[in-house]
Amino acid sequence: MRRPGGVVVASLWFCIALIAGGAMAEQRIVYIEASTVHRWKLEQLPERMALENVSIRVHRIHGFDKSAAVAAVLGSGERPDLVVLQQCSVYFPGELGDYRRKTLSWLEQLEGQGITVALATTVPTAASLGWWQDFKNLVKTRLLGREGQQEQITNFNTWLRQLAAQRRLPLFDPEAALRQAEPPGYLDPAYDAGDGIHLNARGYERLDRVFYRFLQGLGAPRACEGADRTCA
Repeated sequence: MRRPGGVVVASLWFCIALIAGGAMAEQRIVYIEASTVHRWKLEQLPERMALENVSIRVHRIHGFDKSAAVAAVLGSGERPDLVVLQQCSVYFPGELGDYRRKTLSWLEQLEGQGITVALATTVPTAASLGWWQDFKNLVKTRLLGREGQQEQITNFNTWLRQLAAQRRLPLFDPEAALRQAEPPGYLDPAYDAGDGIHLNARGYERLDRVFYRFLQGLGAPRACEGADRTCA
């Protein structure tokens, strides 16, 4: 019999404990990334958004290779209800084939232990990252014929969406929430902290709302309402 898709499984894990007299066990989320979650203060999101019975633990790994974080999760002895995998834009451009192979390997390792995995898209960069970085991107794309940073981020995110659809995995999509509408989808200046890579306070407030809605799609209890906690 075919194993249920990740989205189906994830939609259940917030709800199962409700049968115990209305009491709900804590649902544990592990988020693997680097700079985005560091400035986001993601561990405090349940408190900010009044999400009860949800805890978030962050593994900050600098570098594309998240193997150490995956190994730590698998070796902890405490199986989380959900693991979210995300990459930072500074690791692009790189060897895209290797990036895909590594991502698939982590997915297989975690799912092999019965852990639900959500894929998260990479936050786009600003149209300009300063004259020196812009010059290096120009050399790579025009003179060397390679993919530029934003081009490869877009391609990687497209692949993640396809992978999530094929495997029926939950998808958290910061790129869609933070990019400009016009191609090639650079970071919206309204969310730029000033370096073209990191987000400002408004950007992280936007991520709060988007991640909250993502959890709602998995069945998290709704508490983020009213004038102080709008999630629109």
